[in-house]
Amino acid sequence: LALFVRAKDCTQCDARLAAVLAEPRPVDIYLVDSRGDDAVLRQWAGAHRIPPERVRQHSVTLNHDGGLWMRVGNGLMPVVLQQESDGWHIAAY
Repeated sequence: LALFVRAKDCTQCDARLAAVLAEPRPVDIYLVDSRGDDAVLRQWAGAHRIPPERVRQHSVTLNHDGGLWMRVGNGLMPVVLQQESDGWHIAAY
């Protein structure tokens, strides 16, 4: 799964994040407004209590969005995408 969220002013993003983290499934989290700044990513992860052990185990990854959200997220925010054999598909929004 890939979860695309905004770092700022997105209560729906926070709710979707909590729901995704409540499941034991691996997830790649992408910040669409981090501008490639690792400090923003780290600060956001700390503020949202991303479990460090899950990051160390690579069951959660923290990433900057490089445009995938614009290509396949259909402008939905937040959005959960699932990669399948024929590409990315919206799993939840």
